[in-house]
Amino acid sequence: MNSNTTIGDLHKAIGGQLLPADAAGEPLGSLATDSRRVRPGDLFWALRGPNHNATNFAAEAFSRGAAGAVVNRPVELPEGRWTIEVENTTDALNGWARRRRRHFSGTLIAVTGSVGKTTARQMIHSVLGSRLSGTASPGNYNNHLGVPLSMSAIEPGDTILARGTTSIIKSVAQDPAQATWILGVTP
Repeated sequence: MNSNTTIGDLHKAIGGQLLPADAAGEPLGSLATDSRRVRPGDLFWALRGPNHNATNFAAEAFSRGAAGAVVNRPVELPEGRWTIEVENTTDALNGWARRRRRHFSGTLIAVTGSVGKTTARQMIHSVLGSRLSGTASPGNYNNHLGVPLSMSAIEPGDTILARGTTSIIKSVAQDPAQATWILGVTP
């Protein structure tokens, strides 16, 4: 995450309750959604799925060095750490992705379709990445979580043609509602 981005920027974009409130000026670390893969300084984003609520793993994320967490209920807060409690962590992630997109002035390339998205994304990134800096979505980030996670990884300093940045986001729309949502996050 860009070192100019603060916890306060995140809080402003997603709402909720920031604890402690004086953490707002601190820099925001990289985003992690798996408590087992948290690195020191990361932001743990506790997503709720059909089988698990990752808020249950916030203590593990903190023990692995997470600086803070976005959660959907109160959790025990170790000294020097912070949380933002929101009603729905997935909605909050979408709000953060929209904010990151609004502040991204470069070019966005979205690869869609039923077959060949990964190969196309890799080829585009390989060609552009040989001369320009930018970001490509890792792996198969082609669903309602992967698209906003990719948007969250965009760095404002990436450049292309001295005009901005290129981020390649592989997405797939299963139905018209999902296509509308993707366009809303990645206009």
